[in-house]
Amino acid sequence: EESNRINGLVSTFLDFARPKEPKLMNCDLRDVLEKTLFLLSPQAHTLGVEIKKDLPQRPLWISIDPEQMRQAFTNLGVNALEAMPHGGVLKVTVVENAKSWVLIRFSDTGRGIPKEVRPKVFDPFFTTKEGGTGLGLSIAHRIITHHGGDIALEEGDEQGSTFAVTLPLVKGI
Repeated sequence: EESNRINGLVSTFLDFARPKEPKLMNCDLRDVLEKTLFLLSPQAHTLGVEIKKDLPQRPLWISIDPEQMRQAFTNLGVNALEAMPHGGVLKVTVVENAKSWVLIRFSDTGRGIPKEVRPKVFDPFFTTKEGGTGLGLSIAHRIITHHGGDIALEEGDEQGSTFAVTLPLVKGI
């Protein structure tokens, strides 16, 4: 009976981790990020975390499923906030790269990710958090790669973490 219960639980997690096929539409990346950060702001305020953003003035058109991409960005933001339970800064920076790609960085001033666990951060069910599922970063990774992008944990010191997301820009808009 316990094996069946655990099997059901694992099946539920796997279904949750399997994102639907993206419904692509041309969106301004800035709008998707603004909505995500707006939704994260109450939790940030409660934790004493300041959200700083550095977004371009002009639209950055990308072909994405906006709901899925908001989910990926929310997962990155929640991880950053949870790394700063006593306050800090979450900085979201967007930079165009050679007019065909856009780079989005989520940087926090939290406790950082130890070097020995960095290779595992995108593995499903891997977590260092008590009560964590280990699905947030793996879901973000899957969503971003299904959109033709890439996500990486940037190398740095033990203080804070930076996740870098690259996504293709729509040409001709």
